[in-house]
Amino acid sequence: TDERFLPASELANMVVFSERVAQEFGDGLIVRLAGGQVVREAERLQFTPLRLVHAEESLEISGGIAGEQLQDIRLQASQIDLAEVQRLLALPDPMSGRATLQVLLSGILPAPLLQVDLTVQPEGRRNLPFQRVRVSLAYAQQLLQGHVDIQQADQETLNVTLRLPVDMALTAMAPEQRLVEG
Repeated sequence: TDERFLPASELANMVVFSERVAQEFGDGLIVRLAGGQVVREAERLQFTPLRLVHAEESLEISGGIAGEQLQDIRLQASQIDLAEVQRLLALPDPMSGRATLQVLLSGILPAPLLQVDLTVQPEGRRNLPFQRVRVSLAYAQQLLQGHVDIQQADQETLNVTLRLPVDMALTAMAPEQRLVEG
């Protein structure tokens, strides 16, 4: 058989982006889809680095889910324009600057492992009480831990440590059941 062609049964569950694809949206927004593959099979969903790019901004996802197994799902958002985030979330004050986000999700649905790093660097506004905000979170074994660092004028001005016993299982559960004894 010719390896370049997949059987129709497999092709129906796969989307391959081997060349750069550009899409123009309203307001002159052009987003490029630069490579990647999405495969869906019976109990499996797999992303082979799927990357969206706009100007300096990029969003990339990779990893997958097989049954209840989370297979190193990685999300990386780089140089995200805060003005667009402000507009999308309808935040009251205009904001400019950049944000970077990295997320790693692994483990299993009932007991996920989560690592999150977020950095926000506003630009242009002198009246903000900070120059940079950095948030790091980690979740494992029903405990969410993290640090929030707020930096002003090249010195650390506030450091908050978080420890919250909570069940973040990716399963159906009533909100009141999520807080656990710690």
